[in-house]
Amino acid sequence: MSTERHPSGLWRTRLNGTVVRTGFDPEQAEERALMAALALEQLGKVDDAEVAPAWLGTIPAVDRAGEITSALGLTWHDAVLPSLVAADLAGIVLGTGSAA
Repeated sequence: MSTERHPSGLWRTRLNGTVVRTGFDPEQAEERALMAALALEQLGKVDDAEVAPAWLGTIPAVDRAGEITSALGLTWHDAVLPSLVAADLAGIVLGTGSAA
């Protein structure tokens, strides 16, 4: 197992040359790589389950983010995720105080 810092600021762990996972710190990257390797060992590389179709409507959590964070006394804004993170993920930063 090898762990290295990626230019994005995340950490990347390679395990057996086949499993690569990232994390916010070395321990998280290593833990994720070990869990993925364990899952591959237990479940195998072939998964016969059908892929769930993508949701084509608006994402309810995004539509209600302002309402929910306001009720919690928080503010939110979109976060720019590093290119190493999957392109289909949205980042949201929660904070206290007024919206910037």
